[in-house]
Amino acid sequence: MSNQARRVIKIEYAEVESFNSHDDALYDQLNLYESINSAGTGLVTIDLHRLEEVIAEVEAGDIELSLKPETIKALKADIEIAKSEGNLWLDYYII
Repeated sequence: MSNQARRVIKIEYAEVESFNSHDDALYDQLNLYESINSAGTGLVTIDLHRLEEVIAEVEAGDIELSLKPETIKALKADIEIAKSEGNLWLDYYII
């Protein structure tokens, strides 16, 4: 079985930012640099379980990430939306 590549015609994204490239350590924890292009943009898919783990580790003080409270709040809201839709992942368009 092979996967097919399809040209993207339209991308719709939320008006509210969930996180940004200033959250460098978050990019590292989620291996986002492997998924974006040399301009720092692209479509990335993040496993919900992994994102929940990172947030829990930040809140417990187990890892040092300088995430703003509003970033954590936005990510938790994204997680809840994904779960309500039955998804096990989140897709982000990094622009």
